[in-house]
Amino acid sequence: MFRRRLCSSITLVLTALCCGLSLDAVSQGYPTKPIVIVVPVAPGGPIDFVARTISPELAKLLGQPIVIENRAGASQKIGTQYILRATDGYTFGMVSPTSLTIGPLQDNQIGYDPLKDFAFLSTIVETPLVLVANPKLGVRSMTELAAFARASPGKLTYGSGGNGTIADLVAQAVMLKLGVTALHVPYQSTGPAFNGLLAGQIDLFVQSSLLTKPHIDSGKLIGLGTTSSERWDRLPGVPPLAESGPPELRGFSYKSWMGMACAAGVPPEIAARLQRAIVASLETNRVIDVYTSAGWLVVPSSPDEFRRRIQEELALHRTLLAGSGSTRP
Repeated sequence: MFRRRLCSSITLVLTALCCGLSLDAVSQGYPTKPIVIVVPVAPGGPIDFVARTISPELAKLLGQPIVIENRAGASQKIGTQYILRATDGYTFGMVSPTSLTIGPLQDNQIGYDPLKDFAFLSTIVETPLVLVANPKLGVRSMTELAAFARASPGKLTYGSGGNGTIADLVAQAVMLKLGVTALHVPYQSTGPAFNGLLAGQIDLFVQSSLLTKPHIDSGKLIGLGTTSSERWDRLPGVPPLAESGPPELRGFSYKSWMGMACAAGVPPEIAARLQRAIVASLETNRVIDVYTSAGWLVVPSSPDEFRRRIQEELALHRTLLAGSGSTRP
């Protein structure tokens, strides 16, 4: 009997080690300490808001405190690389087109492969974007914007949360379709860029309705067009870019998204536990109400569905980047 128990104990230990699990996780059950969600942007932007909205529900379901850790810089590269250095299952983070389907196509030194180095947990939300202008620019439609840019070459500016962010790429694509140029002003992250727009430091910005709608409604910003394929009931007074005047923009549409992922080296059992908790959180009324009121559609997914989305967007963004003439190293 003693030998049998000893052999069983040894087998349990070896199984834990082979699976990459700690003895603590096996004997007491994961998680046993606080969990960190890495947000690769500064506090105050949409990605930060999405993470902080879901974290209380995750804490309840996982039975441990959730700590939000903002690691901004280098178009989300710094925070994303940090996620990949943690393989014990106690650190995962927010990902987006900027970090997974744009940055790797523009930066040969980014330090990770979006399809090989991540365990995809779930998408969280998706939304069309809005092209907004500071009223000081003096344009109220895409037709007027195109006319201004052609009449005043070199004067138009647009901002983003960094080179290679989705705001940068979508703005580039719009300018390319219009046949005009605009100076890109990259900020460290979305929050400072948006403040720069409100202060008149830049003329244009592409962003979610979470930040833009209150200022469009108050008249502090001009909504020039959305990236929705049809008129969006959240912003009924702002036409889709595809319908906003210039024929060059017909057919233009795009939906941004946010999700959660961890390092590929995280034990599969732990990744599966995190994925189930995320999906369950997205089914709670509080989370649905907050995201919906902010203009997002809640889109939980399986890891395989998330991976397919990444594969499809990599192909799409290769085409957009080629068309925009982006040659960043």
